[in-house]
Amino acid sequence: MKRFVIASLVALAGCTPPASEPETPAGPSVVAEAPGEAAALVEAAMPGFTIMTVEREDVGGQTEWEIGGTDAQGTPYEFDIMQSSAGFSVLEIQRDIPWQEAPQVVRDAVAAAPNGFEPVRVIESRQPVDGSIVYELFTVDQPAHEAVMEVRFMDGEAAVMPPAH
Repeated sequence: MKRFVIASLVALAGCTPPASEPETPAGPSVVAEAPGEAAALVEAAMPGFTIMTVEREDVGGQTEWEIGGTDAQGTPYEFDIMQSSAGFSVLEIQRDIPWQEAPQVVRDAVAAAPNGFEPVRVIESRQPVDGSIVYELFTVDQPAHEAVMEVRFMDGEAAVMPPAH
C-alpha cells in the first residue's frame, strides 16, 4: 500500500503544471556594465571613480542610467545620466552627507522656513547644467525616496524650493 501511495504522489507531481514566472514590475533593471559613453562621462566628472552598480530605466522614450560607486577616497556617489537621441548627459551627481556639512546658509534657510526641521538624511545633489547644488532633506517619517524639503544653493545663496507635488 505504501508503494501505491508513493507512486501516486510521484505521478501527481509529474502532472502539476510548473509554477508561473512572477511578473517583473516596470522600473529600473540592474545591468552588468555601463555604456562606454556614460562611463567616460563619469570618469571625466570624477577622475578615479570606481563603478560598482549600474541600473537602467526607460523614462518617456529616453533611457536613464544610475551609476553608483566610489571616488578615489572611497566616498560613495551616484551619477544620474540621461541617454537620448542627442547622446549622454549627466543630470546630477549625488551623495549622502551629514547635515552639519551643508553650508550654513542652507541650514539657516531651513531653520527660517515655516516648516523647518533638522533632517535625519541629507542628499547633496550637484546639478551640472547650472552649477547649483540641491539639498534633499528627509525625516524619519518619510519614505526613503520622498524628500520633505529641497533647498537650492547657488552663488552663495540658498532658497527653499516649492514642493514638487
